[in-house]
Amino acid sequence: MSSSLMDLLRMLVSRCTAFFRRRLDADLDEELRAHIDLAIAENRKMGVSDSAARTKALVEFGGITQIKEEYRRQRGLPFMETLLQDLHYARRQFVRSPGFAVSAILTLAPAQPSSALWRVWSWRLCLTHRRIA
Repeated sequence: MSSSLMDLLRMLVSRCTAFFRRRLDADLDEELRAHIDLAIAENRKMGVSDSAARTKALVEFGGITQIKEEYRRQRGLPFMETLLQDLHYARRQFVRSPGFAVSAILTLAPAQPSSALWRVWSWRLCLTHRRIA
């Protein structure tokens, strides 16, 4: 296997693993805290007061929230996370108003089989048309 394919597979496995591990946020907090503590210690060695050392370390380190968001975006499966959030929201709304849920399901359900049949038929028609042309 080529190196790029192995990298892609490694990234996919890593993201799938991260999707199911919720301990990663705590690990990230701990690691960020350790980096900031090291920077504070370095600033104290240079003779800066405690509060100024902490402020300087935080400014040099950058936005912690932005770092956490970027890490979460890179480590997981954003599509799956968004899909799960949407499904949880839909379930909450259906439980909150079951009458609307039933009417929406009964209204939309008959359209799905016909839509699927139309897609298959039009796809088949396009294949036939391409052979003729």
